[in-house]
Amino acid sequence: MRLENKEKFITKSLESCKYLGSEVIYYDRTDSTMEDARKLIEQQAADGSVIIAEQQTAGKGRYNRKWYSPLGGIYLSLILFREIEMQKQGLLSLTAGVASCETIKKYLPEAEIKWPNDVLFKEKKISGILIEKLGNYYSIGTGINTNTEKFEGEFLLQPTSIYLETEKEIDNNNFIINFLKKFDENYDLLANHEYNAILEKWKSMSLTIGRKVKLRNPMIKGEREIDIINIDNNGFLIAETEKGIEKIISGEIFY
Repeated sequence: MRLENKEKFITKSLESCKYLGSEVIYYDRTDSTMEDARKLIEQQAADGSVIIAEQQTAGKGRYNRKWYSPLGGIYLSLILFREIEMQKQGLLSLTAGVASCETIKKYLPEAEIKWPNDVLFKEKKISGILIEKLGNYYSIGTGINTNTEKFEGEFLLQPTSIYLETEKEIDNNNFIINFLKKFDENYDLLANHEYNAILEKWKSMSLTIGRKVKLRNPMIKGEREIDIINIDNNGFLIAETEKGIEKIISGEIFY
């Protein structure tokens, strides 16, 4: 069911945004906001549309993993229509991670980003982002554990929530507005080709650079240890490996 009062409240709050808020859809429950976004894109969705749900029954993570989505968390997808140079598309992922981390830092100042865009607190996961491309449309799915009190199932990385770490309940609607405004602000940098500004923000919050990590690719069995040296101008990792200096463009890292 759509929550019209919340839709109006979020829409009004986003009036100052340059890119987001053309349409706001707010559900009490849906299968997946990413699936909802895909359906809207097939119908020529408005650029800047926002889909929010208080609960998902089939939330999606990277590599088709399930995203645990009970009441209490924040689940939303953004729809953007823009041509982005192929080599710069990775910066959209970093932009989303920066916006998420900046918002979470207001509650947990020690929050950091694990490449490319997971937000961790004391190496426990608070937020994850999934980006899908359909033509010149991008859908950006974000799950943030704000008031989640318990987690069920198995997880590659131990999850936590802002509530569990602070013992304070978060106003989810205010959090959503703050996140969307932060995303709009950072996306403006990307839209205006201010790539270095995005990269410097990401580096300042990085949990990854300067660390030895385990690199896994779900499409290939096994893992290897690499030393992360830096991130390049397109958002890819620069690592020292057994083969020498390599550019890492995909995969998952663990500490």
